[in-house]
Amino acid sequence: MFVAGLAAYAAHQALTQPPTTTTLPPTPTGWLAAYNGATTDRTNQACKRLLSPQLAATYSHAPDGSCTIAGIRRTDLRIHRLIQNSDTAVLELHPPTGPLNVVLGHTDQGWQAIDIVPGRPRL
Repeated sequence: MFVAGLAAYAAHQALTQPPTTTTLPPTPTGWLAAYNGATTDRTNQACKRLLSPQLAATYSHAPDGSCTIAGIRRTDLRIHRLIQNSDTAVLELHPPTGPLNVVLGHTDQGWQAIDIVPGRPRL
């Protein structure tokens, strides 16, 4: 049920997103690797490329101007579990601040984060 709801949400988000000219990571795990690199080297790229426009707008108001997920350092982000169903994936992460889920949607360009949900997913 959780994954089915996320799939519907991802489909809606994919239809409302403007096309991007930059290639996105080809896999959900590749997304996390790219995000980790972007938050270290180029935080603006994390916003513009790896997060959907709606999600980037939410995180662009951080005091330091970065788009880091809830202020978590990149070394804290490791996949506890990956749930994938077609064009939607959920990366369950367990940083020191508590579990959170990065919901990814797949577009023609690759994977992009469309939402971040605290807590463990309910399956």
